[in-house]
Amino acid sequence: MSPLAYCTLFWVTGLFLYPYVDLPPFGWCCGLLALAYGFHKKGFRWGFVVCVSFISLWGGYFQASLYDPHLDKKHILHSEREKPVALMIEVHDVRNPTPFGRGYVVKVMQIDNQSVRGRVLLQLEPTASLQIGERYALTTFLKPIKPPPNPGGFDFAKYMHRKGVYLTLNSHSKSLFYLNKRTTVRAWANQFRIKLMRQIPNLRLSSNSEALLKALVLGDRSGIDPELRTTYAHAGAVHLLAISGLHVGVLMLMLQWLFGGSMYLPYPWNRWVRSAMVVLCLWVYALITGLSPSVIRAVTMFSFVTLSQCIERPGMPLQSLWLSLLVLVGVRPQLIYEVGFQLSYAAVGGILWAMPKLLECYQPKNLWFSKVWRLWLLGVVAQLSVLPLSLYYFHQFPGLFWISNLAVVPLLGWILGAGIVGLCVAHISVVSTLWGRVLEWILGGMNTVIEWTAGQKEFLFTKIPFDGWDAVLSGTLVLLLFLCLKRINLSKVTAVLMLSVLLHYSLKENPHPKEEWLVFHDYQQTLIGHKSGRDAIFCSPKNLLVNPRIIEEYVLDRHIKKHRHQALGVGYVMRDIPLLIVDQTGIYNLPTCKEGIVLLRNSPKIHLVDLIEILDPETIIADGSNFPSFVRRWEKTANEMGVDFHNTATEGAWIFSF
Repeated sequence: MSPLAYCTLFWVTGLFLYPYVDLPPFGWCCGLLALAYGFHKKGFRWGFVVCVSFISLWGGYFQASLYDPHLDKKHILHSEREKPVALMIEVHDVRNPTPFGRGYVVKVMQIDNQSVRGRVLLQLEPTASLQIGERYALTTFLKPIKPPPNPGGFDFAKYMHRKGVYLTLNSHSKSLFYLNKRTTVRAWANQFRIKLMRQIPNLRLSSNSEALLKALVLGDRSGIDPELRTTYAHAGAVHLLAISGLHVGVLMLMLQWLFGGSMYLPYPWNRWVRSAMVVLCLWVYALITGLSPSVIRAVTMFSFVTLSQCIERPGMPLQSLWLSLLVLVGVRPQLIYEVGFQLSYAAVGGILWAMPKLLECYQPKNLWFSKVWRLWLLGVVAQLSVLPLSLYYFHQFPGLFWISNLAVVPLLGWILGAGIVGLCVAHISVVSTLWGRVLEWILGGMNTVIEWTAGQKEFLFTKIPFDGWDAVLSGTLVLLLFLCLKRINLSKVTAVLMLSVLLHYSLKENPHPKEEWLVFHDYQQTLIGHKSGRDAIFCSPKNLLVNPRIIEEYVLDRHIKKHRHQALGVGYVMRDIPLLIVDQTGIYNLPTCKEGIVLLRNSPKIHLVDLIEILDPETIIADGSNFPSFVRRWEKTANEMGVDFHNTATEGAWIFSF
């Protein structure tokens, strides 16, 4: 690899390491810089690469510290949260709507007439319709974003923290006072995209085809049915529903073909002019799609790849990939935590690195078979490159991904082209209906292929336990396998075997406590779990339906192999510690349950002072089946009497580990 590759990788590593380790101060970096200069003058390449790599590691670490809101005294994270504050905000981004509300990422400019920095999540009613660039004033409470209430649940708080959003606001559109609208490039692009989307109904497409067209061409996934999204995920083609590196790469090839025959300038000016026109069109497309982070990422990456093709040097596409990665994380380091960012660079990096070496090993002579072979190989390399990340984030592997790639990817250029033409003719009533039929046939055919592929359930592997260490080990193993394509030696084979053994051990080893009891948080329900090794028992009332998602997420997170369900009892014994369940019957005067744990469920009408005096409990738990007013009163009483009180609604599931 080139020194630029090492610098980029170590810079990214420094960004990842910042929250977890403390690196030495800047002084040692100056010495390394002088040492690197000496190695460069002497022509000692590896010494120079090592020094520059460690300097890059420190550079990434230092850059991450500059973006740490905890070190910024003017960040909104340090603002008052105990009382309502007056805010002036500007809409920065619009999140996909849900049945429960509409979310907006807003930039806070002032709090109580004091300038601040930072972004927060504004939660409004589902019918809200704020636009990017609009400024509002409101008075409300600042609240932290809550972590998941149960183990294994999606950590939305962590997800937003990595986007630089730490607080949330709950309000209503009627409580917002409109100030003005700031005209920005993103605001103009968003308005233009909305205007284009309003023309799409003129094509008279079905609901699924219309939502698919918006996602494929304009990057708007808000109208995609959850069932359709799941179907694409099971077929290994969910990346088609979001504008990513694949879409922009196909568009780049289309533009290169379009401008290739129209540039009659002398060599090498024709290549430079063509590349400049392609890059310009890519950025115009990014504007049309609303300048979303995923589109900016993909367009930046392929802009560097396009321009690098003008420089006739081996390895330039891969060098441009490293350079684009370094530029993007230099501008916005939070990008390294985005799943799409990681998947895009892993896939494109694997293709640029491994594909040429694999084609050197075998290249069919038949023209058509060669094209199919290259396409199949492209899908396999891309899937292998992103496999560790896919298993870590999605815990599933579609075995028939190559079918969707062979069937859809070759036609993606035609699909995108037809979609763009459809947007252009949507306002012409005579042509729009006819072209809408063509689009309906194309998109319907793509859905048919995807649905058939997803229907082969025996080739879909789901619910695969895979944690961070598994991802690191498997990613390193894939990297070593790619290195073996260039040259195989004993040291590489030994490293592959050692990593395989470590990965096997990591997959078999359970990193969680061997035994634990849990009281989950579920709205208006009671659910208790007992984990012993890789077996688990879940207890709930017979007359209530348990939320299966809570159990599925816990089973996957704790690497459970077998689990069963049984009716909720009146009490349990946790290694000589009694757990008494007090429900609406109000029975608690049991001498054998003294100095144990008490679970209050279904809002029992009891006198908590008497319960505490009789049982002297170590901890009192109130789950989600109780009225909030009851829980607040119990918590106040328990605190006054010096008894530990756990409210699952605010503190999450209660966990007792051995």
